[in-house]
Amino acid sequence: MSQTKVELIAGRESPLTFPSGNGTSGQYLQGDGAGALSWQTITSEILQVVHSRNATQGSVINTTAWQDSGLSATITPVAAGSSILILLSQYVYSLNSTINATQNYLKLRRGTTDLDEWSKGIYKTDSSSGAHGHWSNYSVYYLDTPTYTLGNAIAYNTQVRAENSTNLTLTWNSSPSTMTLVEIAA
Repeated sequence: MSQTKVELIAGRESPLTFPSGNGTSGQYLQGDGAGALSWQTITSEILQVVHSRNATQGSVINTTAWQDSGLSATITPVAAGSSILILLSQYVYSLNSTINATQNYLKLRRGTTDLDEWSKGIYKTDSSSGAHGHWSNYSVYYLDTPTYTLGNAIAYNTQVRAENSTNLTLTWNSSPSTMTLVEIAA
């Protein structure tokens, strides 16, 4: 292995030890944190992508109980030990006429298992009376490592709920909510 010194922005030198040769097609250089670099091969790959889109307007009115949002997607893994990357964009419109602050909540589920939950608040900043509303766009990236049997489908969906006396409208004015499932090889 040869040693090359690289001038850093701060003006000091830091030794890096490069591997001999040029590696092979598709490889990259990986550092060990101590200055030694080695050629590595990417071991994960995308095996499949499933996309779901919901542009149907639906409402959940004045409820603090979890309700299905109508957004779901199902994937059947093609390899053992894969992870599933969930890319989620969920639109929720909150309208409240009686209080100055409230929240809406979004939950991601695999089958009947709750994976994670998020909330967004709305706050009325003026003293005027009447209804006030707020669009919430939940943009979620979630990496799931489910236990599964090859050939069995895995279903994901979202649920929403409101706080206080808030009306929730999902996918208002045909703004679509989407869920993309990406199977990543182990």
